[in-house]
Amino acid sequence: SPPCQPYSTAGRRKPFDSRVNVATACIDIATALRPRLICMENVIAFPGSKANPIWRTRLEPDLRRHGYMITILRNNVKNLGVPTSRKRCFIICTKHKHDKALIRAKEQRLKRSPVTTVAHWWPHLEGCTVSVWPCRNSPAVYATNRPLPAMRTASFCKVPREGYTPRAHDAGPISEAHELTTEMKIKLAGLPDGFHLPNPEQICRDTRCCGHRGFLRGLLPTCVGNAVVP
Repeated sequence: SPPCQPYSTAGRRKPFDSRVNVATACIDIATALRPRLICMENVIAFPGSKANPIWRTRLEPDLRRHGYMITILRNNVKNLGVPTSRKRCFIICTKHKHDKALIRAKEQRLKRSPVTTVAHWWPHLEGCTVSVWPCRNSPAVYATNRPLPAMRTASFCKVPREGYTPRAHDAGPISEAHELTTEMKIKLAGLPDGFHLPNPEQICRDTRCCGHRGFLRGLLPTCVGNAVVP
């Protein structure tokens, strides 16, 4: 699962982003080892990215040249029992042919699956609102009869109540919104129970990666924000 920032609609999608080299390196290693199955996960915009079209120009041709059959599957974890809207694509590469009709039928059935809401998981919040750290122009207050946005590295930040300026489409006043606990936010990442994660107090201060920033985030939100959820 290479970095998604070069392709994500939530990011800047700067052309020639050097982080695309991670995807290239992954496929170079995989094709050298020649496993029977290669699975790559990323944001739903990855295969068709115009700013960084590394999939179309380099990765897909390399995989096909090495004899791999390719199928791209798209899903959203809100249809898989997790109350967050996290759209992802999974690129499945094998040495055997794929039954495309069967795969598409299952994909369509998944899209028709019931949407999981916050209130489904935490019934005591039914009829309430919760606050989440907003992404760009998105709201910061959501009703619990719907899924929340995908967990990101910034999702563990608390929305300041003092001096808060209401945002378009807020589901209610920030003063009445419930604040999700750290344990709730971890659960929303969709990881299995017992998954080992860093201590919430741990922070990376290494100047080679995180320490050079003007702000520091903990290792926990970084891990949860980059979790691969099937």
